[in-house]
Amino acid sequence: GWWRVEDGKWTIERIAEVTKAGGSVDGLVEESTRRNLFRREFERAIGDDQGTLDKQYMLHTLPAMLSLDERRIKSIIKELAGSRKRLLLVQAISQYRQRRPSEVTGSLLNLLSCCRVLPETSPMQWKEKEELRELFTAFCSKVEDDSKRTELGAILGMSTEEMVEATSASATAAGRAASEDESAFF
Repeated sequence: GWWRVEDGKWTIERIAEVTKAGGSVDGLVEESTRRNLFRREFERAIGDDQGTLDKQYMLHTLPAMLSLDERRIKSIIKELAGSRKRLLLVQAISQYRQRRPSEVTGSLLNLLSCCRVLPETSPMQWKEKEELRELFTAFCSKVEDDSKRTELGAILGMSTEEMVEATSASATAAGRAASEDESAFF
């Protein structure tokens, strides 16, 4: 039929076209292929350094489009996001210690995406609480989005006061850096 894929490769875009036209991929595409498409799309979303994962799309829209049952999706998400969350926190702290701020931000944004689809039941633990505050301050100096700041603060177990303190500290540091850059320029 007109659904045939010329090169034998199914993509999320092609599957979206089929479902938008009222079709179903259930009988057209093997379940293993659909699971792999979901897995690839999910890995892309939790590793894009943007922290923009859309929970509704990832947990409901995409699985429906791919005709995948919720149990399968949950196990894929648990496998991929579950193992990655702790690793991302450790990675962000390591990058922070090595003074690599943009990489810290990317790791923390990926952590946000993972926690959006697989929320932590309690704040993530780290023995050096001060390091988590410094990490959060560094994040705030790079990311101005209040909802992302609040989301990350909760994941790291920070109080509202700590978040406010870190946000103002990051603004002071950013202002100082900007004026130093300016004077260095002239």
